[in-house]
Amino acid sequence: MCVYTDETLRRSQAFNLYATEIQEMNSTQKYIILAIAGLLLLSLPQASAQDTFPLKFSELQHHFGKMKQGERKSHTFYFKNIGMDTVLLAPPKASCGCTAALLSSNTIAPGDSGSLAVTFSAVPGVTGKSAKTVGIFRIVDELKTVDHIADLGIGAEIFGEVYITPTFVRYETEIGKDHTVEVQLESNTDRRIEIKNVGVALMEYADTTAAGTYDLDKVVASPVTEYKLELGKEALEPGETTKILLTIPSREKGQINGSIRISLPNSEVTVGISGVIVRNRQ
Repeated sequence: MCVYTDETLRRSQAFNLYATEIQEMNSTQKYIILAIAGLLLLSLPQASAQDTFPLKFSELQHHFGKMKQGERKSHTFYFKNIGMDTVLLAPPKASCGCTAALLSSNTIAPGDSGSLAVTFSAVPGVTGKSAKTVGIFRIVDELKTVDHIADLGIGAEIFGEVYITPTFVRYETEIGKDHTVEVQLESNTDRRIEIKNVGVALMEYADTTAAGTYDLDKVVASPVTEYKLELGKEALEPGETTKILLTIPSREKGQINGSIRISLPNSEVTVGISGVIVRNRQ
């Protein structure tokens, strides 16, 4: 025998009334209610992998800043198991051979912490911005099946014996107005550096169509040879700077693309150039 209190009876009557109202709704009204409920569910915040996985990392990215070619730097990522189960980690996988990663332990019990030491080597002959990743995986069964957890990112800006800025130049000018590209070189070593050679390779893509039109078949490509190149110094002492000035003619409407190649004792650096030449705006 069931005994109903006044409160239980009141709730039962209210539920029956609500159910009756739902049954009396037409199909359009029911569809609207379901659509609103779906939108409310979609608007709820979604948990990220970092929120749901028991390992919490102190950070996911680290930038080493400026590095010289051949230089090595290390950083340690820390993490903690905030879950209820032990986590078995597989060996981490670096995105390239210039990055080494070593776990403090492969077994992380609940409440325990661990670390991952990452060492990045700036490869000789390579300059510019560099970004690498280290993949973290856990072992999920006795067959050693692994599950990808996260990617830890590292980055650096690699310079050789000389800081060169900028490394890419974009410009726009008018027909008949020559443009001068300025590149600065700064010593990045404690010894004398000779600038062995500075070469220029430029191609002009002249658009010979009338103003306001464009026809790819009428674009004429030809090498640019009538440029002026100036080098301030042929050698840099420690701490010294110099400039390269490249004056490029602007003869036809179109584009000029190419590069400046700077040869140093142990490397060669390329500065990209992309110019647009437009008709006179007068």
